[in-house]
Amino acid sequence: MTAVLTGLESAAAFSRPQTEYSPRTYQCVRAYASPQIDGLPEDPAWQNAEWTADFVDITGDGELAPGLRTRVKMLWDDQAFYILAELEEPDIQASLTDRDSVIYRENDFELFIDPDMDNHMYGELEINALGTVWDLLLSRPYRDAGEAINGWDIRGLRAAVSLDGTVNDPSDADSSWTVELALPWESLAEITSGTVPPIAGDRWHVNFSRVQYYSFDNGGSYERSSGEDGDLLPPENWVWSPQGVVAMHCPEMWGIVEFDGGIVTPQPPGLTSEDYARHALMCMYYWQQDYRAEHGEYSSKKVEHWYDAYPLPEVDRFRDWLLQDAIWASPGQFRFSMSDGRHTLSIDETGRISKFTGALRPLEIGPTAEDAMATEADTEQLTESPEPVETEEGELVRSSTDGRNNPPEAQATAGQISGMVNSSIQ
Repeated sequence: MTAVLTGLESAAAFSRPQTEYSPRTYQCVRAYASPQIDGLPEDPAWQNAEWTADFVDITGDGELAPGLRTRVKMLWDDQAFYILAELEEPDIQASLTDRDSVIYRENDFELFIDPDMDNHMYGELEINALGTVWDLLLSRPYRDAGEAINGWDIRGLRAAVSLDGTVNDPSDADSSWTVELALPWESLAEITSGTVPPIAGDRWHVNFSRVQYYSFDNGGSYERSSGEDGDLLPPENWVWSPQGVVAMHCPEMWGIVEFDGGIVTPQPPGLTSEDYARHALMCMYYWQQDYRAEHGEYSSKKVEHWYDAYPLPEVDRFRDWLLQDAIWASPGQFRFSMSDGRHTLSIDETGRISKFTGALRPLEIGPTAEDAMATEADTEQLTESPEPVETEEGELVRSSTDGRNNPPEAQATAGQISGMVNSSIQ
């Protein structure tokens, strides 16, 4: 697979992955009976669920392998989405006890969930070894001026923690702590327009994180460790599906959970052409953000060759989504869409990916007085021009049947399409 992002530097204020697109996947089977939420992994319901692969460093760097094991199981039924997490830990510690405290300031386990896979309106939950929960809603990632909505609660949430050891006691050696969660569908319905409970075969973006601080025994209590410069050491960040950057709020890199029936298959689900098409859209988004950072506006003219400067996944992995594509751009906005003839995927300047039923429809632009004066030869030349033509407004709209090689079939000014960003979407 082509390394999608290797070698591209990340702007300080803009988080983006620095690794190839290869999210982990998981088959979430239907529970025969709802597990009892007590934090104990021995419940018979969990015997039919497979463990995820062990957590890795958030960057995906294999040389930064976690020193402690973390893994997760998932189940679902008509009532809830269930999660069981096992965290190896020789020194269990926690202090925060108030609901909606900023839990990541100490060792914790975290869940991120985006049912629509659109990068917007996703949920986050953090929990420590005392069972203290912080749940919040993100309108969009922080890099896109998103805001955390702390007042949002996962209504009906059931959470339990069990300890194989003692909390906040450096005098003994602990083994692990276990988290068990039940997230009711009626609450998750608030962050998706899709079907809940999901239908077998539905796929959601999900990831898990573990924040782990360095500490030492300071006379019977745990204290944060400092480096040689005297500053407190930053925590380790271990995740199920690597992010490629020290930032969890790149939801395009989260793992993919597929909800299935009660039979476990030997291998986790594979990535689909739609998964790769979504990431190709994200490459367009990264490129446009780079362009705007340098030029102060989004690109319309140079967008014809964006893929030359920003490497995509291998095109054969999403070629069926290049049956049709279209671009709309202005200095402050853009929208890029691809279609496989049955559905359309579209991304805008906020990084939101929308999915629509149906193919792209051709731009329907009425004739103008200037068009009426054009000769037939001029019209033919415009249609066959291998390069896009920049309008007086400095904006372009492009529609073609092949997003990588073929020239545009038509050009139109933003004035002609009356500023309709979605004019090419059914």
